[in-house]
Amino acid sequence: MIANFKLKTKVFCEVAVFVIVPYFLLEYFPVFPIHLLKPSSFDDLIQFNDVSIWGYQSLYLYIFIRAFSIQEKNNLIDFAATFTLAAWLSFAVFFFYPTLCPRPNPTNTHWMYSEFIKYEKPLNAFPSMHVSLVLTTFIFTVNDKKVNVLIKILGGIWTLWIIFSTLQSKQHVALDIVGGTLVFGIAYWLHKFYSPLKFLVKHWEASGNPSKQNFVTL
Repeated sequence: MIANFKLKTKVFCEVAVFVIVPYFLLEYFPVFPIHLLKPSSFDDLIQFNDVSIWGYQSLYLYIFIRAFSIQEKNNLIDFAATFTLAAWLSFAVFFFYPTLCPRPNPTNTHWMYSEFIKYEKPLNAFPSMHVSLVLTTFIFTVNDKKVNVLIKILGGIWTLWIIFSTLQSKQHVALDIVGGTLVFGIAYWLHKFYSPLKFLVKHWEASGNPSKQNFVTL
C-alpha cells in the first residue's frame, strides 16, 4: 500500500509541475498581443457571484480525489497522460493567442474571491482549462468500472457545478467553455489512438513495481 501511495504521489506531483509551471509562465509573461474576449448575450444573463469561486476552486479537490482513488495502474497513467495532454494543448493556444476575459472589480467581495484575484490574472481564458480538465477527470470517473453509479452521478453534478462556476465567477465566457470541451475531446482521442506523450507513459510505467498492474484501495 505504501508503494502504491508513493507511485500515485509521484505521478500527481509530476503532472502538477507539468501543468502549473507553464500555466503561470504564460499568464505572467505573454509573448504575443493579448486579445480581449467579448461576453455574449448568454454570458450577460449570468450574474456575477463571488461565492461561486468555491465551485471554481473545487476542481483541484476533484482531481486529487480521482487521482488517489484509482485502483488500476494503467488507468492512473492514462488519466495522467490525457490530463497533461489537455493542458499542453491549451498552452499552445495560450502561447500563440493569449486572451483576456473581462471580469468585474467589485468591493467587499468574499474573502476567497479577494485572495484568488491577487494571484490569478484574467488572462488565457480561451480555451477554458477548467472545462477541459474537469471533463477529463469526469470521463475517467465514468469509465472506471470500480466506481459505483452513485459516485458517478455525484461526479457529474460536481462537474456541471465547476463548469457553471467558470461563468458565474466571470473567469470565462461561453466561448471558452466550447473551446475547453474541444480540447478535452482532442486530447482524449489523441491519447487513445496515438499516445503522443508515450515518453511520459513509459516513464510512469517504469515507476513502482512494474509487475503489479492493480493498486490496493487506499
